[in-house]
Amino acid sequence: MALLLGFLLLLGLCEDTMSEEPSSSQYRPGGLEFQLPPTSYQTSDSYDPGPAGLFFHIVRLFVQIVQPNAFPEDILRKTIQKKFDPSKEYDKIIYYEIGIIICAALGLLFVVLMPLVGFFFCLCRCCNKCGGEMHQRQKRSGPFLKKCYTISLLVICVFISIGIIYGFAANQYMRTRVEETRKLSDSNFNDLRTLLNVVPGQIDYILDQFTHPKEKAFDDLDNINSLVGDGIYEHLKPKVLPVLKDIKDLAKDMKANRDTLVQVNTVLTDVKHSSAYLRTSLRDVKTSMEQTLTDPQCSFPAVAPTCNSIRKSLSVLDDSANFDHLPSLDGHITQLDGLLQTDLSSLVQKANESLSNIPEEVQNQTRDFITEFKKTLNSIQSDVKNISTKIPIQKTLSSFVRYINNSEDYILHYLPTMEECDSYRWLVCLVVCCLLTLILTFYLLGLLCGTLGYDQNATPTRRGCVSNTGGLLLMVGAGFSFFFSWMAMTTVVLTFVAGGNMEKLVCEPYRNKKLFQVLDTPYLLNEDWKYYLSGLVLNKPDVNLTFEQVYSDCKENKGLYATLKLDHIYNVSEQLNITKHTGDINSNLENMNIRIEDIELLDKTGMKTLMDLRSSGIDDIDYAAYLNATERSPTRVNLISFANDIQRKANQLPSGRLKTSLKSHADTLINIHQNQVIPLQNSMSTMNKQMKTLHYRTSGLKKTCVSADCILAYGCLLNGKPCVGVDSARVDGRRPPSQRHCSLQASLPSAHKFPFSLGNRHRASPAAPHPPGSSRSGDAHPRPGSQSREGVTTHELLEQSPLVRVSTTIFFLNSTQDFLTSQLSKIVVEESKQFGSKIISYFEWYLQWVEMTITQQFAACKPAATAVDSAVNVFLCSYIVDPLNLFWFGMGKATMLLLPAVIFAVKLAKYFRRMYSEDVYEDDPVNKVQSKPRVQTVPGVQTVPMVQTVPMKNMRHANSRARAEQGTQTI
Repeated sequence: MALLLGFLLLLGLCEDTMSEEPSSSQYRPGGLEFQLPPTSYQTSDSYDPGPAGLFFHIVRLFVQIVQPNAFPEDILRKTIQKKFDPSKEYDKIIYYEIGIIICAALGLLFVVLMPLVGFFFCLCRCCNKCGGEMHQRQKRSGPFLKKCYTISLLVICVFISIGIIYGFAANQYMRTRVEETRKLSDSNFNDLRTLLNVVPGQIDYILDQFTHPKEKAFDDLDNINSLVGDGIYEHLKPKVLPVLKDIKDLAKDMKANRDTLVQVNTVLTDVKHSSAYLRTSLRDVKTSMEQTLTDPQCSFPAVAPTCNSIRKSLSVLDDSANFDHLPSLDGHITQLDGLLQTDLSSLVQKANESLSNIPEEVQNQTRDFITEFKKTLNSIQSDVKNISTKIPIQKTLSSFVRYINNSEDYILHYLPTMEECDSYRWLVCLVVCCLLTLILTFYLLGLLCGTLGYDQNATPTRRGCVSNTGGLLLMVGAGFSFFFSWMAMTTVVLTFVAGGNMEKLVCEPYRNKKLFQVLDTPYLLNEDWKYYLSGLVLNKPDVNLTFEQVYSDCKENKGLYATLKLDHIYNVSEQLNITKHTGDINSNLENMNIRIEDIELLDKTGMKTLMDLRSSGIDDIDYAAYLNATERSPTRVNLISFANDIQRKANQLPSGRLKTSLKSHADTLINIHQNQVIPLQNSMSTMNKQMKTLHYRTSGLKKTCVSADCILAYGCLLNGKPCVGVDSARVDGRRPPSQRHCSLQASLPSAHKFPFSLGNRHRASPAAPHPPGSSRSGDAHPRPGSQSREGVTTHELLEQSPLVRVSTTIFFLNSTQDFLTSQLSKIVVEESKQFGSKIISYFEWYLQWVEMTITQQFAACKPAATAVDSAVNVFLCSYIVDPLNLFWFGMGKATMLLLPAVIFAVKLAKYFRRMYSEDVYEDDPVNKVQSKPRVQTVPGVQTVPMVQTVPMKNMRHANSRARAEQGTQTI
């Protein structure tokens, strides 16, 4: 009970770390793992007898066959309750022990009869009966019987030797294991001491683990700028950055448009001057050529057709491009210059910096809070460490150590006595084994000498010394069998009764836990307690705490809390939720006020610039007039071709001033083409490309929308204005074609909801010209969000016109600014709560581990179960009962086999020993009549009375005759 009280005092740490609030965080922190250090013990939790285990199992099967009755639970219960009377209920004992009683009775019968049979057998042989007559009668089956007796005795000797080996091995095994008992006892007591010594260390370890969540919290506090500030930034990033990027791209595109206008305006001025100069040059050449054609030579009939042809062709000698009607772009350029004086890019950069500075601002605002919070955690750690000093665990453990020391002294005191008794047992068993070995040796030597010295041609009276020795050894073995077998059987009976009952009454029920089940019988050990163990430990006898359950839990190395069901005394699960210190942590975290000032995406000047961009008039330029003017040829006819034609016609004229003048005019046209027309063409081509590019950027508004404020979003038109050519029902299938209007939504939709980005992604509409180098074939695979049909897609509509882009950008800018104004504070609060929950989760995870450790791992009682196993299963059953049973099993088998061995040995000795007389026959060569059998005597030896002897010289012929006739006659 002292250890139990000390254990409950350990749970007192929960009282100092207790709160009634449930766990609020389900977050499992990564990188925060706790593990109670494992404890190593000397004693193995299982015992392996090695190869001998097979033989032990065979003996158990034999015992089960002899004693198949179930464990007598009722008898044991009545015995424990002192209600069993053997004098009245002896029949139950006899019924249970009937198998062992029968085997023991047979053994005792063997002990009594074997000496008596031997005594009378010796008397019978002394009277020349029972095979004592030294005369061998000749039989036809004699050689066969000799072989059968030899083989049978040899096989029996083999089985006897196996039994003797069992006896020797079991005897030595038991002695060796008994000698190891001291080592087994020491290791178990050391393990129990280790269990008691490790408990204070486990307490300190559990308390010291508070450092890990504290350090983890410190790291998070030091990185609050990234954990909280970056979280706020990541919430705002997908909503704010696209708008800022659109503003920046819009400013960049407007600057590019202004540069393009400047270039176009410069080229337009050059083209106007060049076109006027070309017009003057062509007019002068035309006038000069008309004067040349007034030459009198043109009146000649042969020359007149050529002059007339040239005169008619002069009508095409004029310029075709007129740029005077194209207005200058200076007004548009001036207006854009005024708008672009506001640097939108710098304003966007300023807004980006405001977003990027959020983590640093969070760090600055929480600096004082972090300092105070760290002091609180350090104070909590000091309180937790002081818990171990309040638990009087050392005093409690000292009493248990004293109890263990007393138990060890008691065992060590009686251990030498047990070893001494075991040495006597070992000696007795060794003597019995040696006696049987001696008998077996006589049998084997008799078989060896008799077999090796046997001569088939030798007569019974002429057998050799070796063969005769073999027969004598067999008879000695038979005599020793009668003389010593009863001693061996007495030992077998005693060990069988003891070992068999211990196996059936102790070892087997211990292995199948029947013994525990008997002890767990309600009201057995205490009539007032239903469950004895729960009444003893918990003082609550109704709690189902059983010996079997405690033993099984300890075998699984569970802690004392779960094993002894201490939750009925102190429920840790109800107490370890969130500590009062965690409550302090919560209150401190709630005081962490983070305020982020409103972020202004674009100031009033920038907003006014965006609004003015819509009225810049850049989309009012007559691009068609510019493109038509620049797509024409500078002249109505190709001057080179025209000049070549003039030279060809001049060559048809006769030589003279007319021919020379025409050729001179042709050369002038060629020079005009090279010096004026070609540069003008290059300037016009450049201007055409620039106008197409500018037209591509700004076209499409008037062709797709009724006004510049027409903006399609999710199948709705902002400001309630419908778009021309746009199928809203296909954009939003939920709206029928008749409902193509919507009011301006008050809140900002999420950026990811729109199928387009607000960036500068130029895409030509069907009505807009394609940029230089592009073709309509590129639209064969339209990208997502676009539709190949008569009208334009939402994507195209929002990107074709700068005014549409500006209106869209302004709309999303206002919506995003409204979002920041209304939602920024909520985002800050949400991130602060998540950070606080993360800090709390470290300590909750620690407390969950403390609960699990206390209930499952703390003070694991495996050494106690191992000690019980060592005492019963290892020492009693494996060290003593198993080898004891193997001993009587082997020796009993060997002793019982001595009975047939004696019979075969006596029978076989007749064929090995030298006889005093034998059967002989006389030969009658004339009549071939069988003579009367006579007994030949050996000189100096008394013969049997009334037997007539014949000379020794006739013995050979008699034997030969007997073999020839294959007949025998015995007396």
